Amino acid sequence: MSAALRSIEQPLQLARLAYEALRDSILIGHLAPGNIVNEMALAKELGISRTPVREALLELSSQGLVEILPRKGIRVKYFTERDVNEVCDIRELIELAVVEGLARKGAGPSPKRLESALEQQRQAVTDGDMVGFLEADRRFHLALTALADNRRLRKILDNLGDLIHVMGKQGLTRTGRVAEVLEEHLNVVDCIKQGKVEDAREATLVHLRRSRNAILDGLKRDSVDEKENSQTKALRMRRNFRQETSR
Repeated sequence: MSAALRSIEQPLQLARLAYEALRDSILIGHLAPGNIVNEMALAKELGISRTPVREALLELSSQGLVEILPRKGIRVKYFTERDVNEVCDIRELIELAVVEGLARKGAGPSPKRLESALEQQRQAVTDGDMVGFLEADRRFHLALTALADNRRLRKILDNLGDLIHVMGKQGLTRTGRVAEVLEEHLNVVDCIKQGKVEDAREATLVHLRRSRNAILDGLKRDSVDEKENSQTKALRMRRNFRQETSR
């Protein structure tokens, strides 16, 4: 039986490694929205066969990060206004309920995970690190959900995390948005600690609505020049982020 288990272990491991490599490339921006790739080229670059790459792409497709184009290849998902609104609607429902519940029972001093996420965001601003900032943003929101001690809510938000991460890059290039996010996070935490239920709800709603609008504004800016090379877009977004955080 152990030999039989080993016989299927390697393909599963390769599929998982391929998934993680491709996912990381999407989150970092090396594979930018609109990029069209094919299994053979990806398999060659990763140094593995096409089968685990295909499995990885199917999983990424089920998450909404890529879309399979018949006879063309695989395209990294370029999110539409509808995509953004659907994801943000779900996020809003979850986080408003979480924050209200936390404020009612009072969270007391900020847990270390929240403080760590906020500190990571401050450092990312200093370093001009957009990916690090987005990772810290994700950690902050997951830490809030973890305080609610509801595993299913946390799982739903975690599943949306990659989509929010990719979409969030659009919003961070808007002038002043980086500083706003930090201030909004601090305001939410402060209201929770003081047990101000309505204020906590309003602070969270303001934060999520501003984030949604910033992402939608980013989509509109991109649509002005649809012919712009996707790699150039990624470089421009990182440059704008660094310029913004150096103000």
